[in-house]
Amino acid sequence: MAARVQHFAPVWVAPEPAEGNAAWKHVFRVGEFPPQGVETLTVETVFDTLVATEGSVSILDFELWSTEATAASVAARYFEYFKKLFKEHPKRRIRWVTVVRLQSGEVLNSRDQAYASMLLSLAREYPSFLAQIIAFPEAATADKMLHVLRATSAVQPSGIYAVFEGGLLRRGLTPLEPAGGEERIRAGGVYLITGGSGALAQKLAGWLRTEYQAIPVLLSRRASNDPEVYQADLGDRASLEGTIEKIKQGHGPLRGVFHLAGLVQDNRLAEKSWEEFEQTIRPKVMGLDHLDSVLADEALDCFVVFSSVAAIEGNAGQCDYAFGNGYLDGFVEAREALRRSGKRQGVARRQVQRGIGERLEVVPMVVGALGWKMRIGWRFAMII
Repeated sequence: MAARVQHFAPVWVAPEPAEGNAAWKHVFRVGEFPPQGVETLTVETVFDTLVATEGSVSILDFELWSTEATAASVAARYFEYFKKLFKEHPKRRIRWVTVVRLQSGEVLNSRDQAYASMLLSLAREYPSFLAQIIAFPEAATADKMLHVLRATSAVQPSGIYAVFEGGLLRRGLTPLEPAGGEERIRAGGVYLITGGSGALAQKLAGWLRTEYQAIPVLLSRRASNDPEVYQADLGDRASLEGTIEKIKQGHGPLRGVFHLAGLVQDNRLAEKSWEEFEQTIRPKVMGLDHLDSVLADEALDCFVVFSSVAAIEGNAGQCDYAFGNGYLDGFVEAREALRRSGKRQGVARRQVQRGIGERLEVVPMVVGALGWKMRIGWRFAMII
């Protein structure tokens, strides 16, 4: 069946009624935040507890609520922890509940969204692992948290949840129709495309040239003889800054960005190395931060990130890839907030891919759907 593009917006919906009853024999708390009356562990001492107990275990993790750690440091810490957990206890029935802060606009920040996407992937890899991410408003009291955590059913599926005045809701997607608006690609404009050595970037560049007589400039970590392809490591801010300056000197000001850079190295977490994990998230986390900061003052018309459905649903074998794409999703919302406050220019969008078999043939359709004639809003296009 031919691919088509559908527009979606994230939405909070009432969870489906849970069926059955799951009794959790042991409940422990990680992090220095309520609820009180629950035994407190550190991430490291959870292993001793698993060895010393039998039956199901429910872990209430508050570490992300109380820390300002970066996404990269959170990835490194939890990678080591979960790798050990699933190597030693791959079939242990564990419910892992992570408590995070609900941001203004009813979203998660980039770091927490990345972590949530990783957990959803782990739940797909290990059927006995239940991952629930619950976002509370910053003003939530300890009593309120404890009440919700006790009431949240252990048989609710893995997913991202949030607490509002009306109760606990689960994040889902709702289809919507694109609305008319301002054109976002200008004829003769200069557009930066990362991941420039890939076939998708090449296809996009050709389409921009043909449809808009635009000037695509491709960025790749690999050296190339093609004058349109510049070499830079997105993970090295100094390297990126120098290359961007060369591009502007040679072609003029940038009008937009298409961030396609990425790497896929599928394997179960227990079999991954940190080097593989870090290589996968580097262009989508550290690289994106560098790209945004270097271009913070540029008069852009658009800033587009190419994400994956793994960030929304999780995917077995892709916890690192999901982490990186989850970060992209959170970034779009954060950058839109900065744009609305006058600190960035250029509407931010994300394009979500479901599978790679038909990517090349739908590039014009995807870019056209995003474009750039949609009103500004919390939405994205998905190939289905």
